[in-house]
Amino acid sequence: KYDRILLSRNPYVRFLSSYQDWLHRSTQKETDVPFSNFTELYESRNLTTVFSKTLMDHVDPVTKYCKFEELGGYKVLRVEEEALWFNEFVDHYNMTSTMKEYGGDRVFKSLMEKSSLVADFVPSIVGTQPYPSTLYKSKHNGDSSRKLRQYYTPKLAAKVTQLFMSDFIHFQYPLWDGNPLTFHFV
Repeated sequence: KYDRILLSRNPYVRFLSSYQDWLHRSTQKETDVPFSNFTELYESRNLTTVFSKTLMDHVDPVTKYCKFEELGGYKVLRVEEEALWFNEFVDHYNMTSTMKEYGGDRVFKSLMEKSSLVADFVPSIVGTQPYPSTLYKSKHNGDSSRKLRQYYTPKLAAKVTQLFMSDFIHFQYPLWDGNPLTFHFV
């Protein structure tokens, strides 16, 4: 028997990250194709011209590709909660030496201490802040989770909610109205 694990990411963050990645790969400028236009292009599925160099599984809902309904019995690990599960995951699957080859704590490091108190993480537990951690700053890492408020409007949040509803439902992410004060990671 094998463990079935799905890694998920908040769909609002993931879609913004897809946009940033698309800008980088297509050599487009944000001033030429703002996030709102990207959302419209994605919705129209203008794939042959606009997304020709893009792997659509990096943009489409995760539920479109993971066959979760056929497989069943899976565990969802949310990227936003990585500080809670990463070390145990690496240990459980005997990946410690592999991670050391990739730079160990340079890849990901939880900043939670064993002596920490639950009270220290209330904003993370309720989802208003990410859990404290450090992530390797590669060219691919656009820090999308910290940029949501500058890209999303209520109208764009509603559109992304509609486009990625299956991910919100199956991975139990909270819906968002686009108000910067009401966003929750989980």
